[in-house]
Amino acid sequence: MWLALLILNALDYTSFSFLSGLLEVAALTAVGGILFGGLLDYLALRKTRLI
Repeated sequence: MWLALLILNALDYTSFSFLSGLLEVAALTAVGGILFGGLLDYLALRKTRLI
């Protein structure tokens, strides 16, 4: 949904002022999810024995 709003704003169909903040929040959420998922995978693999 936010991507469609960004496209509409870039094409001058809308003039929302909060879209840059929305993009920043979405990017930080994605990076946080990747880091948190990596941490959970690391903790799960650390508990299992490979050999």
